[in-house]
Amino acid sequence: MDPDTYIATIGAGTNLGDLQDRLLHAGGRAMSHGSCPQVGVGGHFTIGGLGLMSRQWGTALDHVLEAEIVLANSSIVIASDTQNQDVFWAIKGAAASFGIVTQFKVRTQEIPKGAVQYTYTFSQGDVFDKVKLFKAWQAIVAKPNITRNYSTELTIFQEGIVITGSFFGTKEEFHEFEKENNLPIQNPGNIAYITNWLALVAHAAENYLVSIGGALLTSFYSKSVSFTVDELFTEHALVALFTFLDLAPKNSQNWWVIFDLEGGATNDVPMNATAYAHRDAVMWMQSYAVVGLEPSTFLARKFLDSLHRVVMENRPPGPLRSYPGYVDPYLENGQMAYWGSNLERLQSIKTRIDPKDVFHNPQSVAVNPIINSHN
Repeated sequence: MDPDTYIATIGAGTNLGDLQDRLLHAGGRAMSHGSCPQVGVGGHFTIGGLGLMSRQWGTALDHVLEAEIVLANSSIVIASDTQNQDVFWAIKGAAASFGIVTQFKVRTQEIPKGAVQYTYTFSQGDVFDKVKLFKAWQAIVAKPNITRNYSTELTIFQEGIVITGSFFGTKEEFHEFEKENNLPIQNPGNIAYITNWLALVAHAAENYLVSIGGALLTSFYSKSVSFTVDELFTEHALVALFTFLDLAPKNSQNWWVIFDLEGGATNDVPMNATAYAHRDAVMWMQSYAVVGLEPSTFLARKFLDSLHRVVMENRPPGPLRSYPGYVDPYLENGQMAYWGSNLERLQSIKTRIDPKDVFHNPQSVAVNPIINSHN
C-alpha cells in the first residue's frame, strides 16, 4: 500500500478474505468486492466484481488502475489508461480470453464508520403472499433516486425468503429511510448497528449459503440475468415465478435464488468504457443448484433452465444479459449475453493479440475469422 496515494498492489492469487484483512490493516482501507472469502481476485477483478459497496464505489474492476499481464506471445506487459490501453480495456471484463493477469494496482477507499444492517425472514404464506413481499422489495429497487448508501438483496430458498439490507449512516438516518420506504422489518431484534468493517462485509444471506453448501468448494450450477428498470417483474411475472417454485419437488434439490439491488456508482461508468457491459442493470438475479454425480447434475441444470425460461418468457422482450462471473456452459450465444455491444471490439483486440486463440474456453471471446484471414 502506498501511504501517500493509498494505491494497493495486489497479487492475482490473493483471495477476497485475505484482501479485506490486508487492506484494513494497511491504513483502514477497503474497495468494492464480493463477500465470499474463498474467491480469488484474479478472476473477480476482471469480470466485474459486485458486492456490498458497489452502489457507492463501483465494481471491483472499476478500482483497477493498472495490471501486469502475460500475453499469448509470452510477453509480459503493463496495461493501464496510458499504456496498452486496448489490453487494459479488454481485461476489465474479459481477461480470461486475453492473457494471465499476475498483479493489480487498485485505488482504495476509507472504510465506512458504520452501518445499520437488518434481516427479515419470511417462511410462511402462499404464492400471493410471496408476490406481495417481492413487489414491496422491488418497489424500493425501482426508485430512480434511491440513496447509494443503501444495499439490499432478497434470497429465495425452499424454506422461504430472506431479505437483508445495509444502510450506511446513523441510526436516526436509517429510521427515517425505513419510514419513507416501508421496509419489511418485523421487530427491532432484526436490526443491528455495526461499526466493525469485517463484520459489515459478511452478508447474513451469503453466510447462510456457505453454511448449507459446505463452502465454495461445493459444486454448483448457476445462471444469471440482469434487469434494467424497464424489465423489472410485473405482478403476472411474479405469480409465474413463485408458482413454478411452489410446485418444484421439495427436498430433492438444494437450490437458492438471489436478487441484488445494483445501480448507483456501477452505472455511472459508460457501457463502452470497459469490456464489462452491464452498466444499465438495476437488479441481478443469480440462481444456484448444488450438483454432484449424475443424475443430480442433470436435474439441477433442468431445474434452473426451466426457472430462467419462466422468467424470460414473462418479462418484456429483449436480449439476455448474463454476468460473466457465473459461467453457464449451456448458455446459447454466451459471448453476446456476457459482453453485449462490447463484443465486436473485444473480437478485434483478440484477433490482434491472440490470433491463435491460445487463451480459449468454450465461451471465450473468439478470434474474428474475417479480420484474421487478412493478416
